[in-house]
Amino acid sequence: MEPGVIGFYRSVEVTEVLGVQGSTLTNILTHAVAEPLDAPSEIDWKSVLLNGKERHRVPGTEWNVGIAQYRLSLEVFLEKLAEFGETGQWKPAPIEVRTGTLAAVPPQFVPADGRDHHPWNGVLKNNFFEGSHVLELFDTTKQHLQFLLDDSRRLTTLAKIVGKYLPIEVDGMSDRLGNVIIQLPVTVMSTEVRGSPKATTL
Repeated sequence: MEPGVIGFYRSVEVTEVLGVQGSTLTNILTHAVAEPLDAPSEIDWKSVLLNGKERHRVPGTEWNVGIAQYRLSLEVFLEKLAEFGETGQWKPAPIEVRTGTLAAVPPQFVPADGRDHHPWNGVLKNNFFEGSHVLELFDTTKQHLQFLLDDSRRLTTLAKIVGKYLPIEVDGMSDRLGNVIIQLPVTVMSTEVRGSPKATTL
């Protein structure tokens, strides 16, 4: 995240898909993308829910779905990562969010779509140009989300709910449920491929 290495980041937009059971919040999917925008000096935590007071129940369960989005400064986000390293708890917002057992997996580079569609690009934000590096805290147990994985109809319903608010294809990457995805877009360079005006056709 050093400035000029792969991008110039000043903040991180955090988007959370949450399972809500009474006062218990469970991470269904967290996506954090580093961006050059400035973070606000203060966050009104009462207004971060994209679905507001509208409730979306997953049929056949006692789970509602909430979708939150807010922006942290890069410094604060790195502090949250450090806290995770020390405590094993992922808590970017003041409200505690329950997760499975999270383990860091090797980072990967995800290019923009070319001839074929990359599954990651159904989740990543605006990965249209030079691609992104993806760091991931992987839910190794899925202990809180097995009810979604065991019933494709519930997963389809979840995808429809999320799709009302976010351009994310949740059902296309069900193995990522419960994970924390950190996206670092490449912005320090731009490439373009074009044919030579003197090219000839054989």
